Amino acid sequence: MKIKEKIEIRPNGIWSLVYEEDSLVEENRLDLETAISMGQEKIENMSKEQLLNLYKPKRKLQIGVMGSAADTKYSSKIEQIAEQLGEEVAKRDAILFFGAEKDYDSLSTAACRGAKKYGGMTVGVTYGKGKNIYEKSADVIITSMAERGGPRESVLVGSCDAIIGVSGGSGTLTEFVIAYQANIPMIAMTGTGGWSERIADQYIDARKRRKVIAAKTPEKAVKIAEQEAIIYINIIEQKM
Repeated sequence: MKIKEKIEIRPNGIWSLVYEEDSLVEENRLDLETAISMGQEKIENMSKEQLLNLYKPKRKLQIGVMGSAADTKYSSKIEQIAEQLGEEVAKRDAILFFGAEKDYDSLSTAACRGAKKYGGMTVGVTYGKGKNIYEKSADVIITSMAERGGPRESVLVGSCDAIIGVSGGSGTLTEFVIAYQANIPMIAMTGTGGWSERIADQYIDARKRRKVIAAKTPEKAVKIAEQEAIIYINIIEQKM
């Protein structure tokens, strides 16, 4: 009996169809890892971006933007980059997660403002108990019931499918380390200074679990974050 396999592209992914003669006897949706490994030639020359869109989760992606607090005296140019990151997250219909400070501005908060310009949804994770934060435009405020310096950052980063760093002091470094330990995708904006500049295109330690991906523009950073988030959800997160 002649058995043959056919690969079919459907709106919800790549499917393997098994036929005996002309009768369909089995059909299976390929997991993303298998679909990627097959290569473009077997999947009608689909680009990586087209393939990932088929496996995009039904829920919205949750992308965090992390960066320096105002007391590090970052420039207006760097602040504009942070806002542009927020704009790009909103344009891709993802939810912007940011560190919601209570006492001063930050690059993370600037990303919130950028997302709101494009009608994006924003979620601020703050420290302590109260919800009275510096940035009033946030849609949702989560109180971590913990202080800055680790506990609050764990709640923030753990809520994200990918994070993007822009400049950044010790708090941003902490967030990168937490993401690294949790195998959450990390993107760092080059040309912005701070810890993002230092660890772009680097591994956090000798374990080499996941490299911090470097990006030169906000548009590129968010595009990478979206793609890496889809892979993370489909491959890494499902194995945890």
